[in-house]
Amino acid sequence: MRATLMLAKTLMGAGLFSQSAQSEPSNLAKILSEPIQIERNAPVSEISFQVQSGKIYVPAKINDFAGDFVFDTGSPTILDQSLADQLNLEIIGENSGHDANGNIVTMKIALVDSIMLGETRFKNVPVMVHDYSKVPLGKCYLPNGLIGSELLPGSAWEVDVPNAKLKIASSADELPFREATYSAPLHVFNYPFAPIVDYSIGRFSDKALFDTGNASAVALFAEIENDKQARKQIDRQSIKRGSGRHGTSAGGIGDTLPLKRFDLKTVKIGDNNLGRTSANSRPIPPTLIGAGLLRTHVVTLDYPKRRFLMAQSEEAGPPTLNAGFALMVNGEQVEVSQLFETSKAKQAGLNLGDKIIAIDGLALSVSTEAERCDTSIWLSNEFDAAAAQVLTVQRGDELKEVKL
Repeated sequence: MRATLMLAKTLMGAGLFSQSAQSEPSNLAKILSEPIQIERNAPVSEISFQVQSGKIYVPAKINDFAGDFVFDTGSPTILDQSLADQLNLEIIGENSGHDANGNIVTMKIALVDSIMLGETRFKNVPVMVHDYSKVPLGKCYLPNGLIGSELLPGSAWEVDVPNAKLKIASSADELPFREATYSAPLHVFNYPFAPIVDYSIGRFSDKALFDTGNASAVALFAEIENDKQARKQIDRQSIKRGSGRHGTSAGGIGDTLPLKRFDLKTVKIGDNNLGRTSANSRPIPPTLIGAGLLRTHVVTLDYPKRRFLMAQSEEAGPPTLNAGFALMVNGEQVEVSQLFETSKAKQAGLNLGDKIIAIDGLALSVSTEAERCDTSIWLSNEFDAAAAQVLTVQRGDELKEVKL
């Protein structure tokens, strides 16, 4: 069996254009399909970035505005509405598509004269415009927006997370040579030109989206688990089941859904066997190869030669321990957003949706928007759930200590 790849389900990838006063649908489709002009002031642009809350933040200059943006290969470029207003961007149309939680979202489309990344300039770039102030905590993580996949064609992009470097060149031949580099076909479809790679699990094969905006090594589309060949490669002893939210995306906070984590005995990207790999089940297509791969590999998206290149990173960090629960700011409370059935947290008496007042005696403040933002970033960037010992929980009028 070969699962059907549904790129229309990726963030804003549906490609459904609605008519606007500024542009007819046919003109809009032409604008989105035209190649973006690229000017290089150096053979290779090397950009230092930061990794926070599992996201890659790169410095970029949009027209005359300089700021940090999330680098997300699973999405087109999306600018915050306030930045679009500041730049006085002309709206040329609208686009409707599905966000990462499957919600339908409509965004405006504008043209940006220039996007500068390091010494590389991209000219006349169509971008999405979205009001992140209407997304819970959206401005905390995306104060300016994100840089996405429509910039990828025409260049080779090397993403080195352990060394926090992004390199952009006209060809992968201009990038430093790396020993033991594996190559897989890179498939490129229409706008937003997202990077698609071949992967296989045992004798099962399909295509996956390489998505730096997703923290998993592999987020496997759930229906693929029904395939006989794929099912053979799931270590049954490693399966962990739970419930919770997958997070917040452009359409808001996701619904509470069944969760499942497991180890795949083997995963190949092209001919590169990653061996035993942690994965989680994803309710909507397509399967994602996520930023978890970047913990152990330097990845180069070689668009000119249509190659997905991987080299083992010499600076790979230790694997992350999973505590079996997760916390998130939801409104004016911190709640248990994910909980797995066999986890120590569940056995200790923690419940999904519990309101957390304090962690190891440290009170959590979420009464103001600034406090909610600070607490959310602390939880996603610094809080180590596996090291927490005592959670103070409020259930109704009762305070309870859950000792982990």
